[in-house]
Amino acid sequence: MGATVMVIEDDAELRQIYRQALEREDYVIYEAVDGADALERLEEVSPDLVILDMMMPRMGGPTLLQILRQNPRYNHVRLVVITAYPQFRESALNYNVDQFLTKPVRPAEIVQAVRSALDA
Repeated sequence: MGATVMVIEDDAELRQIYRQALEREDYVIYEAVDGADALERLEEVSPDLVILDMMMPRMGGPTLLQILRQNPRYNHVRLVVITAYPQFRESALNYNVDQFLTKPVRPAEIVQAVRSALDA
């Protein structure tokens, strides 16, 4: 069994694509539909890595990044940001994300970003 990954993405189709690509590589996948949902799930699951979209309802990526990076409980979690908005790059990098990808991304790019982040 591989590393655990939480995919936080409001688009169900993209969550499914990410899940399928990563499960083929033996990662264990958990899903959340936005930042608020992710915080609830993080009470139950301690993933090795989080894939995070930036623009989501209820709680977006920037707020969740801040919460994750300010809480020592999540210091070990690697972060991969995947967003359609390249202007988020600077703010994401300020929170020491491990990888930053701009949509659209191919499944192979997602797998490579996860591998790279986990190997860092």
